[in-house]
Amino acid sequence: MLPQPSDMLPDMSDELAKLKCQIAQLEAQNAEYERSDQVLRAIVEGTAAATSSDFLRLLVRKLAAALKVRYAFITECTDPKPVKQATKLRTLAFWMGQDFGNNFEYAVTGTPCEIVTGEKSCCFYPIDVQALFPEDQDLVDLQAESYIGIPLLDSAGNLLGHLAALDDKPLENREYLESIMQIFTARAAAEMERKQAEEALQESTQQLEKALHDLKQAQSHLVQSEKMSALGQLVAGIAHEINNPVNFIHGNLSPAQQYIQDLLELLQLYQTHFPETPAEIQHKMETVDLEFLQADLVNLLASMQVGTERIREIVRSLRLFSRLDQAEMKAVKIHEGIDSALMLLESRLKATQEKPAITVIKEYGDLPLVECYAGQLNQVFMNILVNAIDSLESHYEINSSIDTLTDHPEASPRKTSPIPTIKIRTEVLSLDRVCISISDNGLGMDESIQSQLFNPFFTTKPVGKGTGMGMAVSYQIITDKHKGEINYVSEVGKGTEVSIEIPIHQSNSDDPESKVR
Repeated sequence: MLPQPSDMLPDMSDELAKLKCQIAQLEAQNAEYERSDQVLRAIVEGTAAATSSDFLRLLVRKLAAALKVRYAFITECTDPKPVKQATKLRTLAFWMGQDFGNNFEYAVTGTPCEIVTGEKSCCFYPIDVQALFPEDQDLVDLQAESYIGIPLLDSAGNLLGHLAALDDKPLENREYLESIMQIFTARAAAEMERKQAEEALQESTQQLEKALHDLKQAQSHLVQSEKMSALGQLVAGIAHEINNPVNFIHGNLSPAQQYIQDLLELLQLYQTHFPETPAEIQHKMETVDLEFLQADLVNLLASMQVGTERIREIVRSLRLFSRLDQAEMKAVKIHEGIDSALMLLESRLKATQEKPAITVIKEYGDLPLVECYAGQLNQVFMNILVNAIDSLESHYEINSSIDTLTDHPEASPRKTSPIPTIKIRTEVLSLDRVCISISDNGLGMDESIQSQLFNPFFTTKPVGKGTGMGMAVSYQIITDKHKGEINYVSEVGKGTEVSIEIPIHQSNSDDPESKVR
């Protein structure tokens, strides 16, 4: 018996209802696909030209719009990398609904972020998130009702941070929300990984540049040290070679004076007892001018005595300056080193036809013996004093030129220019620290020169006159090898003061070269 049409109606209505349900599901899926496509378009169009922080700010703003939530933010881990378990996060961009909030760092303990970063998976709390995480005060302040967060991982699976969204009302449709979050996460993780790689590259570049700078500085210091060592050996050798014959001459001058004095007295006795001299002897006496010879011979010997004393002082200064016998750290008299440098520079301190004498004022304090590398410290004194003399000479030349160009040429530059002066002051600053200050009233330095004063190879002197290494080496000697400080105060047209502070006792007297290599 065939079924009646009325019997078939219930079955057809069921099938029709199922078909309508399937169509509705397909339409919903299609709507989700369209919304996802719109989200992708929004990401691409909104962030195409943005980079770094601007990109992340746009990203969280677009995320909030796509999810239709009030808050969205992105964080990075501040723990040492690679991060195994995040303890602190720092926001990189935080959309607050109307504007961006200030970035801040926070501990993840007791927050939903702890679950996201700890489990490295998406966490979804559609309602009552405050009740689930009562220790999180930020949730209370934001009046958050719901939360969704997803971790940000790099290509190796390491934790970078996380992306999260919050709202003040419940969230629905987890599958859709998570799919949208996945889209944003992929783009955000790629950008953060790129940013971190760029920062690592910059850090590596900076380290390489620093290593290259240190290598050049160590190389230049080594060259300068070798030059000073060779110079010291040469100076010591010359001083030794000069010292032996000079001591021989100086040692024989006293008996020579006595012998000559005896001969002169004997000659006077002959003249007294034999006033009538033969014509030949009388002629010879007139030829050699015996009276002048007798008077001048004494003066000549006295001049030779002074000359040999002067040579011995110079030799002593050369030996003191080179200090080859004191290459290790020793307790020495600082004032002796300064005086030896001044002795070697005495020719530049004297007046000439082109310039007046440079006045040196010593204000020496009562210094104890100071532990130092005496030869290197003497080198510092020499460098600073040479710079002071150069500055004073340049200052005098400039003032002389100005005076020459004035409407009163009769005015002497020696009268209008200040007296070139170098002042050296020493004092004990504390129980274990001394200060040596060397100042001049020369040209002074402007800020552009001051900022480069201790840079290797920087010089304001003409080509061939300065190497640019004097103050750079001085800085290393004082700071690296003596654990001290070297500072300066300078004003254009008024002069410069360089002050050196070093400990009286060095805590570690190891080979200083080990600290440079």
